[in-house]
Amino acid sequence: MKHVNWYRMVVMSVFAFAFFHLFIPMTSAQTEEEMIDIIVTYNDSVPNNKELSKNYHVEKYENERNLHNLSMKIVTVPTTEMEKFKKDPNVKSVSINQNYTIDIAEENPQATINETNLEMIGGR
Repeated sequence: MKHVNWYRMVVMSVFAFAFFHLFIPMTSAQTEEEMIDIIVTYNDSVPNNKELSKNYHVEKYENERNLHNLSMKIVTVPTTEMEKFKKDPNVKSVSINQNYTIDIAEENPQATINETNLEMIGGR
């Protein structure tokens, strides 16, 4: 009798796992794509969104900024779009736009190295 109850408990656990993980629809948090900030450098001029919409999902783009004089675009895109940019023949390079800060404090040994480097190149 105890063997049957243990077996029933295992079977019910498997069915509960399958129901909750396979049959319940994904929530909106799970379906959102991860976004990434990128800098795209073009061989020629920066295309407008109408031209890009043929091959890209421009409606998902955020924080878009075109630097026409430099043939560059800074934009936040889904990570899947980054691969598309890399394969575009008009794209010279794609890089991740990373935010960073420089701490120039006397007690920071890195700041001393940076200032020494500036002196070496004639920056100070």
